Amino acid sequence: MTIQTDRARTGDSRTRSTSGGQRPDFNAAPGCNPNAINPGNPSNYIKTECFAWPALGQLGNLGRNTLRGPGLQEDDFSLFKNWFLFGERVRLQFRAEAYNLFNKANFQAPKVKIFDGAGVLIPNASQLTSPTQTSEREIQFGLKLNW
Repeated sequence: MTIQTDRARTGDSRTRSTSGGQRPDFNAAPGCNPNAINPGNPSNYIKTECFAWPALGQLGNLGRNTLRGPGLQEDDFSLFKNWFLFGERVRLQFRAEAYNLFNKANFQAPKVKIFDGAGVLIPNASQLTSPTQTSEREIQFGLKLNW
């Protein structure tokens, strides 16, 4: 998580998370830890109350790579049945395959900026973004003839 401005007055205006950037302060309030998330709550995933705009001229105390995005879970399943025909010279196979069997929504990682350049919380910054990383449940059937 980074902030969008050179709040520490270091002269380094890099604000992209890939190049470092400056980070906000961490508030050690009750219920807060550096990985301040609400798992299972995509509309309020980041606990924004656990972070604060750093004082002018100071670097924020939040560590690098402290927030973790939601995990990825996709369970695939396949079932097949073989029938031997004509004295085992020909084989007929029926397949049933399900992808993302339990239809789990795998949301994308949250935005890395929760404050604008003036230190105001960005609306909806704590939400997980849409679309999901994986597709919905898919089921397919197949029939294969081997000879």
